[in-house]
Amino acid sequence: MASPLQPTQLMTDSEQYIVVRNGRGKQLLDGVRAKALFSPVGSGGDRKAFVPGIVEQDLDGLLGVTPPRLWALPRWLGTVMARLLMRLGPTGAEFARSSIDYHLLRNLVLKKEEKNLKSSLNSL
Repeated sequence: MASPLQPTQLMTDSEQYIVVRNGRGKQLLDGVRAKALFSPVGSGGDRKAFVPGIVEQDLDGLLGVTPPRLWALPRWLGTVMARLLMRLGPTGAEFARSSIDYHLLRNLVLKKEEKNLKSSLNSL
């Protein structure tokens, strides 16, 4: 679901989270259990303040509220923002929850917009 990447680590050397959702997943995990190192999942930060702002900005860009040239950050500023979010944003299980919340909210709004558009086109 997420990777707690440290600034000095390569992504291939960092811990990875695994979510087992069914019996088949458990069987697959049991097959590699002896070759893997397992540790408890940590958690930190508060997604409740974090997620709505991210969804709002994302949707402004997707729905055309914000002009595309203002939506994309310059690469250097994107790097700075990503590092700040790694330090100040949710971590561990709270980060995984924020990802689920973000995608759920974004998809709900986009589906509502799609339904409104179809309804408008049908009334023409």
